[in-house]
Amino acid sequence: LRPQLEHALRAVPVPMVVELGRGKRDLRAVLTLRAGDVLPLAVTIGTPVTARVGGVAKLRGELGRSGSMRAMKVIDVTTEDCDERD
Repeated sequence: LRPQLEHALRAVPVPMVVELGRGKRDLRAVLTLRAGDVLPLAVTIGTPVTARVGGVAKLRGELGRSGSMRAMKVIDVTTEDCDERD
């Protein structure tokens, strides 16, 4: 039963987020945001990024490209929360 359960769990989708940047805006600016507005991000190729799996920082990497798309190159994978290791 255990191998079957492990196999089934590997197919369960989990949320994954790669954070490209954080910033602050005053409330006035936030309240005036509309669809189509552009929020500039100060990230370039090589910028360190963290990927969160299920809300927990699990992967560290750097921003790069894959063809014409921006991508994350994985540098470090951990079973711990990356944020708690620092």
